[in-house]
Amino acid sequence: MDLEKISHRVAPWVLPILLLAVWCCQARKNRTAI
Repeated sequence: MDLEKISHRVAPWVLPILLLAVWCCQARKNRTAI
């Protein structure tokens, strides 16, 4: 399996999920967030 092809295919949806996870953690720390 070509790791570069996999990474290019996976990258577009890894970043939004990562950002969402970070945002959820921040929102959990301070309840002022939505």
